[in-house]
Amino acid sequence: MRRTIKLLLCFLLVAATLCGCSGRRTLSNLAVVEGMSIDRAANGVSVSVQTLNMTKSGNGSEALSGNITAESGTGISQALSKLSKDLSRNLFLGQNKITVFSSSVARHGVGDNMDYFVRSAASRPDVLLCVADGNAKALLQSKEDDALVPSANMVHLLQNGQDSGMGAVVSVNDALRCFASPTSDIYLPLLKRVGTHTAFVGLALFDGGKMTATANMTDTFGILLMNGKIKSGLLTLQNDKLGHIGVELVSCKVGTKSAIENGRSVFRVTVQAQLMLDEVQKGYISTIDNRSIAVIERLAEQKLVDLCTGAYACLQAAGCDGVQVGAQLAMSDPAGYAAVKADWNRAFSASVIQAVCHCRITKINDNSIRE
Repeated sequence: MRRTIKLLLCFLLVAATLCGCSGRRTLSNLAVVEGMSIDRAANGVSVSVQTLNMTKSGNGSEALSGNITAESGTGISQALSKLSKDLSRNLFLGQNKITVFSSSVARHGVGDNMDYFVRSAASRPDVLLCVADGNAKALLQSKEDDALVPSANMVHLLQNGQDSGMGAVVSVNDALRCFASPTSDIYLPLLKRVGTHTAFVGLALFDGGKMTATANMTDTFGILLMNGKIKSGLLTLQNDKLGHIGVELVSCKVGTKSAIENGRSVFRVTVQAQLMLDEVQKGYISTIDNRSIAVIERLAEQKLVDLCTGAYACLQAAGCDGVQVGAQLAMSDPAGYAAVKADWNRAFSASVIQAVCHCRITKINDNSIRE
């Protein structure tokens, strides 16, 4: 009996050794997706993927990435299935970093495509979303100055730009959370191809699932400021006595609150900023006295107020609650929120903003600290 058990265990061990690698898939058998674009097509959507080439030799992006393959289908899943057959390899989406919508898809409505991101097991919630100023495939084809992984450069552009008010980071998870809210709307970074690289040109503003307008770079700064996304940035001020003045945001704390007053929503924004005096056109920074410092601080405060109010007007014109006015109202005044959420677009259009900014210059550009 013991001999039989020992023989059985030996057979099981040999069988496990022989079949251990039967289901193994190597990188050379996979099409590793680094970026994806979605354009409109006659029968639905045209999906393009940027894949890694694990076998090609060479230098830069020609060796590893920049391989664009496109296929169309009634939906994203069907188009991806066709792409897998075209490439004769299984698509691996675990490395996908960014998904680009064309401006046409964005205007028609990205909501129809969000079902893929919700239901597909291959979709990841941290993939970044953006809108191309034109054709999405053309943007994905950018070589990014011969970068090793071009789509990764686009991600870095958005991540680094958001901190200074010149980019935006919006993930699939962020978008789905806004779509689930009865009042909140999304904004997505708007990119365009410039030569061999991509550039950030503003924000695509959405009402529901459709892009209704775009925000220029000035309004983009204001929108990101009100959302507390900006960590640094340069402000240009003007004064008759001092001329052009450059100040840099060293730190920025933003508080927001919504309430119903006199029958309409009021959105309050408070900004507390520490500044570094960077440049003064008329005179030397070392000779600037406290009176001039106070003048510059008041100018900076007014500049930030203007940025907030201008950006808020841009959002209202687009019907895009991209600063979560409704969501904050729901927390601070549930009864008031219940009264207006059924027709939130009208309530948001009639709302007002009250912005208050406090600035203090704490550093000079030679890195000396103000007493």
